[in-house]
Amino acid sequence: MTVTGTGYETTQPFKIPSSQWTLSWTITGDPQYASLTFFEISVEGAQGGSETVSYVYAGPGDYYLKVLDANTTWTATIEQTGA
Repeated sequence: MTVTGTGYETTQPFKIPSSQWTLSWTITGDPQYASLTFFEISVEGAQGGSETVSYVYAGPGDYYLKVLDANTTWTATIEQTGA
């Protein structure tokens, strides 16, 4: 699943059927005030134009992304990696 946006946004819920998955994201623009937060796990640190990947060992379950963002455009991709 891939979602793209600008500004503050909460995505629709999505189902993770496995115990492992990855969240990768790219931020373009000025990432000074950008943060990508989902459920109870906060992942930060992407610089403008770079990609960051976080390996998540939680699931299965229903999750959503809550994006706190200013001055950037973001793209987040969620992929199942475990059984």
